[in-house]
Amino acid sequence: MTAMSRTDAAGPMGRAPIRVQRAALVGFKVWHALCTCVGLSGCPFVLPLIEEQENLTPVIVESDPREGAELELTMNDTVVFVVAEDANDIDQVTFLWTIERSGEQGNTTPIVDGPRRGSALRLAPDPRYDGRLLTVRATDSFGASARREWVIRVPEDAR
Repeated sequence: MTAMSRTDAAGPMGRAPIRVQRAALVGFKVWHALCTCVGLSGCPFVLPLIEEQENLTPVIVESDPREGAELELTMNDTVVFVVAEDANDIDQVTFLWTIERSGEQGNTTPIVDGPRRGSALRLAPDPRYDGRLLTVRATDSFGASARREWVIRVPEDAR
């Protein structure tokens, strides 16, 4: 099994679709009801299309171990980290670390690197982790996310 990086996005290119604001639709319905009650034959109404900001998916730009490598846990605690960029709202990117069949990992440390944000996880060489998948997901406030995965190896001498 190899490590992989994947981006989960809302549509092509990680961009959310353009939507009409709900308030504009409510305004149209009110205007239309007034025109009908007054008996006007033509009700001119220009519905303003307000483009919402396009959401760009966060991108994991750096990690240790690198993408495609295995994670080997040594006799001492091993630190794994990722750094992400998000053109929309880097301050709102959250990181979730999970180990297959062990669930969410809570011993993380935030990383601030200028306009980039990251997260580090410290892992002990627990023999139960051998062969399991470690996953980190970077998610922005719009729900778009990127993830990186590594297969964990715990050598015999580290157990």
